[in-house]
Amino acid sequence: PVIALPFAAFLLLIVAAPMNLGEGVTSLSFAMFYNRLGWVLLATLLVMALPPKRPAPRQLWPDALSAAILVGAMLYLKISYGLVGLAFLAILLTAPAQRAIAALSLAITAAAILVVEAVWGSSAAHLADIALAGQVSGGLRSLEDLTAALLRHLGDYALFALVAGLAVRRTRSMRDVVVYAFCAASGLALLLQNSQPWGIVTLQAGAVIAAETL
Repeated sequence: PVIALPFAAFLLLIVAAPMNLGEGVTSLSFAMFYNRLGWVLLATLLVMALPPKRPAPRQLWPDALSAAILVGAMLYLKISYGLVGLAFLAILLTAPAQRAIAALSLAITAAAILVVEAVWGSSAAHLADIALAGQVSGGLRSLEDLTAALLRHLGDYALFALVAGLAVRRTRSMRDVVVYAFCAASGLALLLQNSQPWGIVTLQAGAVIAAETL
């Protein structure tokens, strides 16, 4: 709770404040609200990299359903977040303690997509809209954009590397290295895709994982 409650408050503030991450407090706007929601949903999903302290059979379905809801919401909110969420669940498949949760959540997500398509016919239309939007936005960024984003977040990355390095030193787990690298790389990719000045929330989620591990 000492780690989880402040992190939950941080995520709730991101949802509640009507402003885009990285912009001044005078730039209040509900524009592109889906990016704020996407960061929060993804960060909540990422902390599931932490294995349960007391694994129990009855925990399987609640955890799997929670992960599926988070991924499904991201897929229909903004697909780039959803794809990152799916990739994260694929990483969880390599963890014995969470393999069943990840597999079941992927199955629930796939079933939900099929139900949405069968009942409303919305999944195909959603993909068509994404393809159309991709023609005018969300393209690959230049090396200059990548370098500028890294420099703006240099302090964040340095602190994240410190706490993640201490955690890996303790666990000696290559899977943990992959999880932390995923938090760093996927967050930067989303930031560039959003054309957002600041705010890689996946770094905070990865730091929570490392802090709890320590």
